Amino acid sequence: GGNFDQLIVECIKKKNIKEILSIDDDFREKAGECGLASIVIMLGALDGYEVEPEVLSYEGPLGVGYMASKINVIKEKPGDYSKDHSQSHFKNPYVCLAKKALETYVKTGRVMDVPDDLPDEMLKNKAGTFVSIKKNGELRGCIGTIMPTKANIALEIISNAISSGTKDPRFDAVKPDELDLLSYSVDVLLEPEPIDSIKDLDVKKYGVIVRAGFRSGLLLPNLEGVDTPKEQVSIALQKAGISFRENYTMERFEVVRYKD
Repeated sequence: GGNFDQLIVECIKKKNIKEILSIDDDFREKAGECGLASIVIMLGALDGYEVEPEVLSYEGPLGVGYMASKINVIKEKPGDYSKDHSQSHFKNPYVCLAKKALETYVKTGRVMDVPDDLPDEMLKNKAGTFVSIKKNGELRGCIGTIMPTKANIALEIISNAISSGTKDPRFDAVKPDELDLLSYSVDVLLEPEPIDSIKDLDVKKYGVIVRAGFRSGLLLPNLEGVDTPKEQVSIALQKAGISFRENYTMERFEVVRYKD
């Protein structure tokens, strides 16, 4: 909930309207939010106007966030938001970047440059990311980083999208004639925290990291076919090459998941 509130407050402060309109449904559900629909309705009502959103105050007592804000109408303007929505259904910039990165690499062999029109958080923040690719509903590649390895989230996504499509050892590299058949999701990892017991896991909410010496394995949360924490830990151990009889540590983490 706190991460969701922070995103909304920052988007309004920075006048990042399109990011508000493209927030992922899974993120909204996990946050338990109840106010975003009102914001979206207001923004829709003001389509066709240049606006200046302003945060007046924010507080989060007892885990519930309260924000007071206003939208100042500056002048009439052609309806950018509704036009974008009809053409692209507000595709999330995280997913669009992953898609463009792989398509550029497969078609040209070139690593794309970072676009300069991305949201600030993609250009200024660092985080581990995972890019998952599916073809006809079946996994086609998934590679990522537990911790950030690049200067920002955008570079992290570009690198992991290319790796997911061309370097996942379970699959052949994606070919040009497959590109139109692919769907993408991007997970941005939040800070991991150590746990003492498998009872501290919830497969829908938390991913898990297992470590023993220099070996580590990770499994993302809310994956199809993974129904119990025991299954989750078992798969992570297998990926790391760690026996369940060994001494190992566990960490859990949440993600912000963006899907097309």
